[in-house]
Amino acid sequence: NRVIVELIHTEADYLLDLTILLRLFIEPIKSRNLLPSNDIQKIFSNIEQLIPINKGFLTELLDGYKQGSNLIVGLAEVLSKNAPLFNAYKWYCAHQTAAMQFVEKLIKENSEIRDFLDRASQDPETKAQNIGSFLIKPIQRICKYPLLLREISKTLNDSSEGKEKLDFAFGKLQDIVTAVNEERRNNENQQKMLEIQAQLLEKGKPSNIILPARRFIK
Repeated sequence: NRVIVELIHTEADYLLDLTILLRLFIEPIKSRNLLPSNDIQKIFSNIEQLIPINKGFLTELLDGYKQGSNLIVGLAEVLSKNAPLFNAYKWYCAHQTAAMQFVEKLIKENSEIRDFLDRASQDPETKAQNIGSFLIKPIQRICKYPLLLREISKTLNDSSEGKEKLDFAFGKLQDIVTAVNEERRNNENQQKMLEIQAQLLEKGKPSNIILPARRFIK
């Protein structure tokens, strides 16, 4: 029960963070035309798609908790139902590293956006968090779900009602997290290869090193 309560409370906090990011950063940047739409897409990716997904998830968690008939079964059913929607995190997480690099570049080169981000971060609602702190939250959140489910599962024995359904939900979420991490690694690898190719071109060594099976190895 403690971990279920923690899941609900932290989900509410996470949704609040996404709402703050939308209201204090994304919407003002759009309304003031501080950046072109393609730059906004580079930074925030599909984060606006995640907000209604998690809002619906939280609503179902709260409804199940209030009914209180069997919290484990109810939680497992809500997670299994919503797990496919969390596939939207794959795209966001795959592009998050590039997004942060782009933000850092903008802060160095664009004084207007730098001043805006500084002012936005000083709003009391941000609790002194900058834009980077908000942009990393979806990755942290999607990776947290399997950990919380594992904690709940540890409190149950094999014959506990809902144990099988909970483990099934855990497997579905773990598969998504694995896919998220793989997408992120592949995207970062491709970005590194593009950087190397650009460096070769600058040195007058035209070469196409981008091949499907080629990987950057540190």
